[in-house]
Amino acid sequence: MKMNTLFSILFFLGSCFLLQAQGYEEDVNRLSTRERIYFGGGLTGLSIGSIGSGSTSFSIGLGPQLGYLLTNSSVVGLGANYQYNSFGSSSISLLGGSVFAKQYLPVFNERIGELYLHFQIDKYSAISNVSFGQKYSTPILLGIGRGSRIGPNISILYDLNYSVGDLSPHGRALVVQLGGLFF
Repeated sequence: MKMNTLFSILFFLGSCFLLQAQGYEEDVNRLSTRERIYFGGGLTGLSIGSIGSGSTSFSIGLGPQLGYLLTNSSVVGLGANYQYNSFGSSSISLLGGSVFAKQYLPVFNERIGELYLHFQIDKYSAISNVSFGQKYSTPILLGIGRGSRIGPNISILYDLNYSVGDLSPHGRALVVQLGGLFF
């Protein structure tokens, strides 16, 4: 793992620890385990870019998510993902999973709305016959998002593990996700 990737992960975890004291009015410790679990999903890994010689790359995914309210301002969870990638005239389908954490920043609620830091690690494998089992890089996504703990969200993430020469499931370092936890 690259040193800047390790530093970014430690920075995110440290921020979560420091911001944990700034919570919401509602105390999640009073909620039952079932009331702290949410299901949802959405569009994952949306990216569009150029791969040279006039060709474009396009990536979009879809997947369910399971989230757990760890503290008043922290959500952790798991996701399953289907990812479609198109590179010029070729395309590939991938299946994978993810682990994510969101740390909400209540200090911004009154002026900007609900913002959160987002951290996610994905793992993918190709499912087509031509490239079955082909190894892809492991995206380590870090970024910021807007939306409530329960409801629609948008996240702008950067793949800390992205390298131009590697097979990346997203095709670009910058990734957009739309979705959320709903019920």
